[in-house]
Amino acid sequence: MTTDEPPITISILGAGQGGTAMLESFLNLPHIRLLGIADKNPHALGFRLARLHNIPTTSHPLKLIQEDTVNLIIDVTGDPTLPPFIAEHKHSSAEVLGGTAAKVLLELIQHQTFIQTQLFQSEKLASLGTFASGIAHDINNPLYIILAMAEEIREENHLERIREHATSIYEAAQRIQAISRNITDYVRTSSHQELESIDLHARLEEALSISRFATK
Repeated sequence: MTTDEPPITISILGAGQGGTAMLESFLNLPHIRLLGIADKNPHALGFRLARLHNIPTTSHPLKLIQEDTVNLIIDVTGDPTLPPFIAEHKHSSAEVLGGTAAKVLLELIQHQTFIQTQLFQSEKLASLGTFASGIAHDINNPLYIILAMAEEIREENHLERIREHATSIYEAAQRIQAISRNITDYVRTSSHQELESIDLHARLEEALSISRFATK
């Protein structure tokens, strides 16, 4: 479809799991305009998503069916009485997708969602592996200092030199502790599942703090 063509207008009948999946998929398509979604259940999952995007919701499908600008009516209600009702009241130019065809479309959408989720998880694991590898390298740097200074202390008889080596060990251990603490704090604040307001400045400071210690 070219940008000059008018968008395809769609009405969805059924705001349960199937209707919600279709609604979510259509929201990402630039040349689709959703006229509304209908369901008998006022607390249907799809209604909440629709309202977030200012898409009309209704418990009475007749208005959506009779809309003269609708190009496609998608019926995912599973109600056997609805297809003849749609056929009787819809505009002559409106097409209807229901029954087996709607199930096939839903399967495709759910499969696409699954693939996208798997891809996202793979990317997260790859990023986590890179991050963990970098942190292990950064922690090893002060560990090498600790091991080297400990070896020096074992062979050193001069008290002042022993104190210098001990100071180096203490500072290296502090660097490891700081890296560990900042990673723990950062992961803990990143693991919340619920949406909430965050202090962006504080989160950036945490990330920068990890970076500062890791690059010393």
